[in-house]
Amino acid sequence: MKIAIFSDVHSNSLALEKTLEVVELENVDEVVFLGDLLTYGCNIQETINLLIRYSQKRKIHFIKGNHDQIYFDMQAGVEFQYKPFPDFILESALYTGEQLQSNLHELFQWKEPLTIGNVFFSHANALEYGNWSYLNKDQEIMDTASILSQKGYLGGVFGHTHRPKLSIYQNGDDIQELPIIGKKQLISPSIGKCFVANPGSIGQPRGMESSVLLIDINKSGVKLEVKTISYDVDKHCEDIQSSTLSKATKDKLISYYKN
Repeated sequence: MKIAIFSDVHSNSLALEKTLEVVELENVDEVVFLGDLLTYGCNIQETINLLIRYSQKRKIHFIKGNHDQIYFDMQAGVEFQYKPFPDFILESALYTGEQLQSNLHELFQWKEPLTIGNVFFSHANALEYGNWSYLNKDQEIMDTASILSQKGYLGGVFGHTHRPKLSIYQNGDDIQELPIIGKKQLISPSIGKCFVANPGSIGQPRGMESSVLLIDINKSGVKLEVKTISYDVDKHCEDIQSSTLSKATKDKLISYYKN
């Protein structure tokens, strides 16, 4: 089974459109969206409409992310800040909430975790839903890999950090990072082995281009590769600049796209 996985769209319809074009060329069986559809970008309805249309012709799994939960809570009239937000995030979230034309929770069949074969999918980590801890440090990755290994998974795929990465955990002794951008890696099952992968971000990548993860699950194991996505970044920044957000928030959001 071949699966395309992307994450952290963040209202970037231009990047999402190009990503879906790339995915269609890959002849995948299923698509997994790892969450965080909105916030930061300003093309809110365009982003939603793209995924509505795409989900009508392709099987796609929608996994809840922390930025999706923000709008579930906001639209339900309950506290949506799971922690104190920096000013630019709060302003962006409120702006996005005002632009939403329908109930986000009802638009898609959202899931918390997802399992396909012997691979676990979730937005942030292998902990319970609502724990938005990042997998940045080796020990954090090892802790999640240990949980996955104990539950019998060959590996797990998570978004949230906005950075593509592939790490291999072996018998609780060490964690090894393997190149995955433009390079296929085959992970064969063996006792004590577990992988932790991240597709990076579509809408707001950190330190590189937008990217999508392709996974092929078969009897010999799991083959993984990250492909980068090119789109009109300047146009996306122009859309943010032309919004009614404050100058400080615009400058902060646009800064993520200036290397």
